Amino acid sequence: MAVDSFDPKAVNAPLTGSMITELSALAKAAAPPSCEELTLQPEQITRFAPYAAHNDWSVHTGTLSEAELLSLIRLFTLGERQYATWAAGAKSPVVAMVSELKSRNALPADLNSWIKQHTKNRFLPYGDLIQRL
Repeated sequence: MAVDSFDPKAVNAPLTGSMITELSALAKAAAPPSCEELTLQPEQITRFAPYAAHNDWSVHTGTLSEAELLSLIRLFTLGERQYATWAAGAKSPVVAMVSELKSRNALPADLNSWIKQHTKNRFLPYGDLIQRL
């Protein structure tokens, strides 16, 4: 078993359009709708870990298509379950992405149950109840 390295400074790095494009491409390849498990390379796991709990996702979700949001939701839900460095708790981008889909009236009926079946994160898909009150 390998231990991943984590750079706390990377969480503060801006979430750029090019990084979102790269993550979207990774999500399409690694987390198609029938995907139950990700198969990422160790360097991908380490490189993208800071973006699993990045603060800027809520700013960028409005610029993403519904297909991009769905594939990123699958990527981050499965990634958090499989890779310890992707653990995000209430800061998971899945929360912002589900909220965006809901605001567009584009939330698939089965998405919430899929997320709950594929995560150990008790905050998914809606986030921290205390912060929502």
